[in-house]
Amino acid sequence: MVIKVAEWWDKIRAWLTGGDKLVSETSRIPLQGYEHDVLYLQEQLGHAPDFAAREFRLGVNGSRVAALYLRSLADEKSIANSIIMPLSSIAALVDIATRNTSVDAVRNLLSSASVADLSDLGAAMERILLGETVLLAEGLKVALVVGTRASIGRTTSTPEIETTVFGPKVAFVESLETNLALIRQQVPAPTLRIETFDLGRRNPRRAMMFYLTDLATRETVAEFRQKIKDIDVGSLLETEYLHTLIGKSPWSPFPQAIHTERPDRVSGNLLEGRIALLLDGSPEAMILPTGFSDLFQSPGDYYEHHLVTTLMRALRMVAFLLSTTLPAFYVAITTFNYEVLPTDLLFAVASARAGIPFPPVIETVLMLVLVDILQEGALRIPAKIGQTVGVVGGFVLGQAVILARLVSPLLVIVVSVSVISSFATPDYRVVGLARLLRYTLLAAAGALSGIGIAAVWVGVVIHMASLEILGVPYLRPLAPLRLSSLSDFVFRKPYRSADPRQAKRLREES
Repeated sequence: MVIKVAEWWDKIRAWLTGGDKLVSETSRIPLQGYEHDVLYLQEQLGHAPDFAAREFRLGVNGSRVAALYLRSLADEKSIANSIIMPLSSIAALVDIATRNTSVDAVRNLLSSASVADLSDLGAAMERILLGETVLLAEGLKVALVVGTRASIGRTTSTPEIETTVFGPKVAFVESLETNLALIRQQVPAPTLRIETFDLGRRNPRRAMMFYLTDLATRETVAEFRQKIKDIDVGSLLETEYLHTLIGKSPWSPFPQAIHTERPDRVSGNLLEGRIALLLDGSPEAMILPTGFSDLFQSPGDYYEHHLVTTLMRALRMVAFLLSTTLPAFYVAITTFNYEVLPTDLLFAVASARAGIPFPPVIETVLMLVLVDILQEGALRIPAKIGQTVGVVGGFVLGQAVILARLVSPLLVIVVSVSVISSFATPDYRVVGLARLLRYTLLAAAGALSGIGIAAVWVGVVIHMASLEILGVPYLRPLAPLRLSSLSDFVFRKPYRSADPRQAKRLREES
């Protein structure tokens, strides 16, 4: 009985934490011979149509060699020039004839700069699936892996999400090598350190961690490195997967990392002592540690005048408060606290609500649900007609519900201002957070009026104050208060030094 209860508890805990049974790690099988190894890899890959096993002889008539790769991922031109031609040439025949065939002899003949040894077939298959070429030769007890990955995907283009009027017009792509070059171009510093990790047991993907040794604290780097090493999942397809795996509180709706498609934003945060992570196949970088105030800062803030930047940041925070609290405030005023309104405004609100069959809280919920459904639908349809459907649908919906006397005209204004204000923040992930807070505050206002709104905000502030990202408080620099860090909070100091991004802030806040 105790065993059954424990089994049921494990199932419930796995369901609550989202833990599924993962496919076990690829078996480690040692090399057993040339013909066996070639046949084994062919069978494991299901005799795929893009799988190539190019066989030739070392030095024309020497030992047999097989170059195993996937045509869809490997660069066949590079394979011919750096592998097949050097190993099958007359020079190779003369070189090999003077000594026994060995790993060093074969490696010295290769013209590729990336050559590694492998001793098991499981790792060899993983490298083939990454676009590299595996060399198997008679008489060798190890396999050689040569870097021959082809450049696949789109070229660099302008940012599609984080657009700015001024500043660089280039965004990350799905190629990790290209993204590495973009960061190198932005941060040509000898203190830039890059560490490589393979994440995912079933489908391993390469990830790179970037930081500056003279700016990032050792404690922050060590903690981040340990969190990366502790990740144990089957596969990772996007940096968004890492958000909850690395964050301290996976149940928290607040974004605990910055995701950006702009190399200049990554370089700016590196100069502030932060750490960036790039994943192969993902066009976004993840930046840690981050705070709540960082969600309201745009890359374009550092290309504008400091007074303009200060004004825009203040407007974004006001817009966030409007997007989350305005519908709840409307419900609280029209249901419980109408006496706080001036007399003229009270009569206007009462006349606007005359004939509405629903109470204010039901009326507001219905309107918000319809607007959110319309917004989600506009995102899923083709881009060429998405904007038209959004404008026409919003106009028709607003006119229809008013003419049908289902909602008041004042509520249409309130919901429109709330939804539009949620898009004023530079980070799109704040839109989802604003939705959750909007419905939570609305339910609290319908039950407890203004007291409910205040109670929810107190709980939200307490929750944010309890969060720490890599040892840095989430509400910095307000809690705890750091006066030296307020120079780039809402107000941004004018540039007066060669290093405008204050790199010592995170050192002081850690």
